[in-house]
Amino acid sequence: DGYGAHKVDAKWVAEAVMFLTQIAHPGIAEPSIVPLVDGGLQIEWHRAGLDVEVALSEDDPGLYISDRETGEQTEHAVTADAVPMVQQLLGRLKA
Repeated sequence: DGYGAHKVDAKWVAEAVMFLTQIAHPGIAEPSIVPLVDGGLQIEWHRAGLDVEVALSEDDPGLYISDRETGEQTEHAVTADAVPMVQQLLGRLKA
């Protein structure tokens, strides 16, 4: 890619599919899925004043939530707790 990025690792593709399968809900907006320089993936939604980013990678994994309406920003590890956190936001992540 000209920037020295690694090829996307199949491990992170599988992790992304598992995560998305767990939060799939009728009406949820389609996320953007972008490659990360270390070969990981980032799943992200930017809707209704809400930014939700799930970074799946070796270098900097995490769940990042920024509510532009309240100014609140939080960071969490990508663990089993990440799924319910994103599910709580489904109302704002509707298509």
